[in-house]
Amino acid sequence: MRKKLILFIILSAFIFNSCNDIVDSDKNILKTKIQYKYLLEDQEKSVIMPLKVGNVWYYDVAEYNTNGDETKKYQDSIFISGIKMIGKEKWYITRFPMISDENIYLANTDVGLYVRCDCEDTAFLYAKYPNYQGEYLERKFNGILIDSAGNQIEKEIYFIKKAVKDATSTTLGEMNCINYIGTLGTSEDIINYKPRIKQWFKPDFGLAKSAIYHFNSEKPEIVYSIIESIESNDDCQFEINENIPRLLNNENNSWSVELKNESTSSITLTSAFVESESQTGSTTISNSFDLNLPIILHPGESVNLDLNIFPIQTGAYNSTIKVMSNDKCIFYITLNGNVF
Repeated sequence: MRKKLILFIILSAFIFNSCNDIVDSDKNILKTKIQYKYLLEDQEKSVIMPLKVGNVWYYDVAEYNTNGDETKKYQDSIFISGIKMIGKEKWYITRFPMISDENIYLANTDVGLYVRCDCEDTAFLYAKYPNYQGEYLERKFNGILIDSAGNQIEKEIYFIKKAVKDATSTTLGEMNCINYIGTLGTSEDIINYKPRIKQWFKPDFGLAKSAIYHFNSEKPEIVYSIIESIESNDDCQFEINENIPRLLNNENNSWSVELKNESTSSITLTSAFVESESQTGSTTISNSFDLNLPIILHPGESVNLDLNIFPIQTGAYNSTIKVMSNDKCIFYITLNGNVF
């Protein structure tokens, strides 16, 4: 699994890569109490990051070696794909590559933006807001440090954050932000370490820029810079629910879904992906659809999304698929069926 942050030590740090990395039984993470009192009723206004299904933030990403040389350049995005009810609370299913390679859950609370994973009842404060002043503990966990003699020392590692008002330059222009600065270290020496991460959030906009630094260095390792933010368009959200009467086990089953533009404006389809499925890897999107992207659909026009379904066990089958456009339009596709 791809590791985004290594602590010069044998430790996968605050950037986590799977739920097992966050809460690997009781020996890895020292769990702390969830400190928020309630989730905000309005998740879009007067918040540090507006949460709404369909919201997307696009970023230019650059990776650097320890000498400061750029080694890789690409684009990535934060995308809110759905809702998950946890008890009576509504959390937002989010792809957030600065935090995890897997989907996480976000919610704006009375004390700021909180993060959850899917594996255990665990949550932590990611961006304190609106009262952002002062240091706060995001998380603490057990790790193994390697001293100068090569000895392994088990320590309790702290990830401390503080925030300051700060302007940052982006492709969208200069933004007045709150810069959340995170530092890793032990309780005895955390003040001796340089920041591990800086993240510029603009209230009611979201994350404008993120910089992860090489351990105890002022040189960045990965930098994300905003290039576009697309707010969900309620008039251009299409939900498609289809039942597949019969799927054959261990065989390739073809299925086609009609994507029809029922809006009053033309839309441009740019990507399609399988968000979740009951049988991992069983649903794939045909190459012919991907090769034809981008696809322009004028009002009333449609195109078929061809799927290949290869179940590996009998019983219930379900999957969810998203088709995105650069016009704030999204097709939400849910497939349900039975495998024989």
